[in-house]
Amino acid sequence: MLKGGRQKSMTNCSNYFWNAFNAHQDAPAIDIDKSTYTYGKLAGISDRIQSIVEKYSKSNIVAILSYKNVITYGGIIGTLSSGKAYCPIGHKLPIKRQLTVLEESRADAIILPNQMLGQAENLLHQLGSNTTIITDGVVSSEIKEAHPKLNIQSIDEIAIPIERKVRAINEDSLAYLLFTSGTTGKPKGVPITHKSLKTYLDNIEKQINIGLGLRFSQTFPLTFDLSVHDIFVCWRHLGCLVPIPESQMLSPAKFISEANIHIWFSVPSQISLLNKLGLLEPKSFSNIQVSLFCGEALPVDLAQKWMEAANQSEVYNLYGPTEATIAISLYKLVRTPNKLKSKNGVVSIGKLFNDHKYEIRDGELILIGPQIAENYWNNEQKFSSPFSNINGEPSYRTGDLVEIDDDLIYYLSRTDHQVKINGNRVELEEINTVIRKLIPNFAVHTVNINKSFGDALHVFVVSDIAFNETEVLKKLKDVLPGYMIPKAIHKIQNLPLNQSGKVDSNALKKRFNDAI
Repeated sequence: MLKGGRQKSMTNCSNYFWNAFNAHQDAPAIDIDKSTYTYGKLAGISDRIQSIVEKYSKSNIVAILSYKNVITYGGIIGTLSSGKAYCPIGHKLPIKRQLTVLEESRADAIILPNQMLGQAENLLHQLGSNTTIITDGVVSSEIKEAHPKLNIQSIDEIAIPIERKVRAINEDSLAYLLFTSGTTGKPKGVPITHKSLKTYLDNIEKQINIGLGLRFSQTFPLTFDLSVHDIFVCWRHLGCLVPIPESQMLSPAKFISEANIHIWFSVPSQISLLNKLGLLEPKSFSNIQVSLFCGEALPVDLAQKWMEAANQSEVYNLYGPTEATIAISLYKLVRTPNKLKSKNGVVSIGKLFNDHKYEIRDGELILIGPQIAENYWNNEQKFSSPFSNINGEPSYRTGDLVEIDDDLIYYLSRTDHQVKINGNRVELEEINTVIRKLIPNFAVHTVNINKSFGDALHVFVVSDIAFNETEVLKKLKDVLPGYMIPKAIHKIQNLPLNQSGKVDSNALKKRFNDAI
């Protein structure tokens, strides 16, 4: 145990973990890789990472290559405790995109599990000097010799500090930085402060009754802001976080039962998949006490099937863009079918948290309140800004078209070409921009075609120049995340236009559907 415990800084959100540590350091904090780590063990990992970060990192941002590993989670706490913010980077992203995020974030330290150093070899070769790699275990001489310019620090070679403290910070200091799809061909950084995160966690505490010492699923990748909910709501309630193995992501039914999950949080796509596999049997998930869904529209029929399977669970539908800190509205589902609030077969996204307001302009939802980010990271006019200030409070133009009925909000569609693919936000124009850069003189339009077997991106091009679809897709895989790679590229004679002179996406979808 740390000498005298931890000195508290009430603003720093890492204290949700340290409060749990001080209450019961022998309680399980995380089950991962078939091992259980108590709050005490995870604290030791966090302490050593904090020591390295404070000694070697000059940036305010620490990057985390987002493998689900105990050092990753200890790294989040250690980074926040040091007064810095963490920036997760997808470990499956193309190298070019990883380097773009690192450059944009200006991180000079990267947390990376030892067992993944080999997989990250190509990335390590391209990092600049004075970059610190924080890892665990014994680093092989081969790795050190291959990267002499890197400062590789293993936490296993660092003594646990006798006495440490959480750094006092301003509430407007950054907690985390997430990068999302952008229209310019580059991802956009969304900076979220400790104040915004604390506001969100307080709102969840008011809205949802969650007991102490329960087991929480962790389905989302760390690059997805819903993962922040999993981590901090869990540790705020002295719970045990249980990250789902990647091998079970496509069929989590066995995991839910065997891991004895009490709190489940996922995108609706996972319900849909379970349903298609015939795994939503009534009462099959009776151990679940609270179920939450976010990131996509929640169809009524799937919601009802889930409530039959998780028959003891309270069920909530959440809504919120990354720019509004995880979620900003909530609707508690009722089990009486004729009283379930929905429109067009989709469950309501409920009401905004009480400390937030909204405006509707031409049908578009504008969010106002303390959870709203003030701008994109390092914007400098790279992106047109949807942020503003209304009556002294930050606001965000969501691009979501909504309808209000009986004080409840119902999502209808988008004002732009942004779509969700398994919960991941995709700016279709980013795909178009990348294709135009790779292959000039194309008229390009990307659409999301929803079929019974799922969403799929299709690119339609108009060009007099012959092109090789396989080669184009290969080049895209070098630049874009996997979920943004189109299923197919179609050469057509012309792009249909609507009355406003814009490309008619619905006409393209119909043309495609009529052709198959």
